[in-house]
Amino acid sequence: MDKMNLAKTLKALGSETRLKILKLLGCRRLSSANIYKEYAKGFRDGMHRESIYRALEKLVDAEILKKEYDETEKEIVYGLRHRRLIIDLINQKICEKVSEDC
Repeated sequence: MDKMNLAKTLKALGSETRLKILKLLGCRRLSSANIYKEYAKGFRDGMHRESIYRALEKLVDAEILKKEYDETEKEIVYGLRHRRLIIDLINQKICEKVSEDC
């Protein structure tokens, strides 16, 4: 991952809403509608559905989440691309992405 992508990744992680979404997702894959429902139930901070969708897309753009079509459920779902990222601050890059099973 180059420096520009590192900046994009760090910027995407710099939002409390986006961090809450990552925590909420954990190791699951959920649709944006289900993420919104669980977010509204669990955090109660008045976020609108559109704001949650924009946060999801920013996480996808930063390659933190993956967005896939679930053939079984016939819907788009979001899930973590990697469970952990190891960042080298001196060389300004993401040195390792760990995709552990949950």
